[in-house]
Amino acid sequence: VHWNEVLSRSSLNGNSQNPFAIDYPYRCTHLRLHIYPDGGVARLRAFGEVLPDWQKILGQQKVVDLVAIEHGGQIVDCSDKFFSAPQNLLMPDKSSHMGDGWETRRRRGPGYDWVIIKMGIAGKIEEIEVDTTHFKGNFPESCSLEVTHVSADGDLSSASWKELLARTALQADSVSAFKVPAGGQATHVRFNMYPDGGVARLRIRGTPTVEGKRSAGLRWLNSLPEGAAINLLKNCCGSAKWSEQMLRQRPFSSFEKILQEAARACEQLSEKDWLEAFSSHPKIGEQKAVADKQAERWSQQEQSAASGAPAKIVLALSEANQVYYSRFGYIFIVSATGKTAEQMLALLQERTKNNPKAELEIAAHEQRKITQLRLEKMLSL
Repeated sequence: VHWNEVLSRSSLNGNSQNPFAIDYPYRCTHLRLHIYPDGGVARLRAFGEVLPDWQKILGQQKVVDLVAIEHGGQIVDCSDKFFSAPQNLLMPDKSSHMGDGWETRRRRGPGYDWVIIKMGIAGKIEEIEVDTTHFKGNFPESCSLEVTHVSADGDLSSASWKELLARTALQADSVSAFKVPAGGQATHVRFNMYPDGGVARLRIRGTPTVEGKRSAGLRWLNSLPEGAAINLLKNCCGSAKWSEQMLRQRPFSSFEKILQEAARACEQLSEKDWLEAFSSHPKIGEQKAVADKQAERWSQQEQSAASGAPAKIVLALSEANQVYYSRFGYIFIVSATGKTAEQMLALLQERTKNNPKAELEIAAHEQRKITQLRLEKMLSL
């Protein structure tokens, strides 16, 4: 394991809190604290942005808690936090006591309490769960929920809110689940409770949207250390020059931006770079051991039609591959997604007739298409 130093040796004061600003832009999973030469530390707090592994999460479950703190849910604002913090609403597990939930002071006039939550990933909400465990005489009489969708650079103050759950009665010390109609995608929710009181946990379950997945995929790519990011980019295009140029363009601000930069990086590649990219692919109709499981899975998906083809076609592909390689010195490159084995065989045989210069241009064009499709897959989790 390689450790990166994010805070050099620094002096501490006894019997006090010692805050330090950390300038480290990459995602990390573990921390290692050194104390010199020995002594005692009461608490260690590391504040930052939660960046979950959404590919892993969505590989295990399709419907997720879109506002869970471990999924990146964040409290944006609230009307009151007199007794306890609204962040408690998003915590994992059941609450252990009233102070482990969100409770507001009693109102003596009109109005109601509310909290705005930024979802960890944009999604379509299917179910709302309001948990009032431990709150008996001080639970809210009722609640409602509104949603809005705001772009990454949008202004929440001018957002238009849509009611997803009308004002609905709640019960003391219990869990209430409400199914809601499909209301389109949302990035933020506003939970209202009338007139005040306490709620232990709030679960907003649903499925991430395509836009939500792409946004999460971009955050993931932007946050990876350079070595990990290079490996991920090489899965999309095997050229080291292309991957390094893409790395220098981080952070990518949008899905459209990364596709633009990918196309621009392709324009800078030489014949040597293209041949390097070609060499990372297996031959059409054949299997090739790939160190990275993601790249291997993508290759299998792209060539699924060829792998299931009749033995006669598979043999013909193998023979045509050898003829092609003998003529051009590199494997046949084609964007195989959506093509049958017979169509790929026909293309292979036809392109073998091309002159070397024309064929290199065609192969590079196909590699560009493969690169874009793989970037889309990578960012769509």
